[in-house]
Amino acid sequence: MPEKFMDDEEINKDFSPTHLRVREDAKVLGKKGYQRLLLTALKAIIVWVLIRVWLPAGLILLFALIVDIIQQSVTRFKRLGELKRKRNVELQKAEETKLRDLKVTNVKVQSSNDSFDIERRLAPNLTDEYLLEQHP
Repeated sequence: MPEKFMDDEEINKDFSPTHLRVREDAKVLGKKGYQRLLLTALKAIIVWVLIRVWLPAGLILLFALIVDIIQQSVTRFKRLGELKRKRNVELQKAEETKLRDLKVTNVKVQSSNDSFDIERRLAPNLTDEYLLEQHP
């Protein structure tokens, strides 16, 4: 079987410039087919923009939101810790003042020999008559 050689026209047809091929494809596709092709290209561009631009931006926003939530939690825990420390310091100061008051009262009681004065300090609302009855 003899081999068929391609003539110059077939070679030029196969190796035509790209813009000529697109025009030929548009003629073959027709007007609606060309519109479908453009719509598909537009969809591909939109998907590319969504994937390349909006997806990373969304991930960055999500990451920023997570970081913000963590910072708020840490700040809240720090504030709670400070409040607990302040409350503990206040309780400790209150205990120290109570102990100091008790020591002062004990010192006064120990230094005084008069029972009338001791009871007067411990119970200031008792009347003088009652105290005189108790200690003649």
